[in-house]
Amino acid sequence: MCEQMKGQCVSCACPSEIPEPPLPQSVYREVSEYGAVRPGHYMAEIEAIDFIEANNLNFNLGNVIKYATRCHRKGDPIVDLQKAMYYIRREIAAISEAEARIGCDNAR
Repeated sequence: MCEQMKGQCVSCACPSEIPEPPLPQSVYREVSEYGAVRPGHYMAEIEAIDFIEANNLNFNLGNVIKYATRCHRKGDPIVDLQKAMYYIRREIAAISEAEARIGCDNAR
C-alpha cells in the first residue's frame, strides 16, 4: 500500500506498487549485466554498439550503423532504412555546415 495514496498506487506511480510486466521470451533474449533488457533484434554475431565504439563513430553515424544492421531482424526493413537515411542526411548537413564555417571547399 502506498502511503501517499493510502491505497492502490494509480496516479502517484509509486514504483513499489507497479508490477513489472512479463517479458515474452520470443522478443527478449537476455538481460544485460546492468539490468537493461536486450531485445532479440539487437543480438548479432557482432553487435552494432561494439562496432560503433570500436570505430569512435558519432551519434549520427552510430545510428546509421544500428538501423542498417538490424533492418532485416525487426519489423519493416524499409522503416529502419529510412531512419538510417535520416541520420545520413543529418551527418551530411553537419559536415557541410562545419566546412562552410571554416571556408573549406572540398572537391566533390
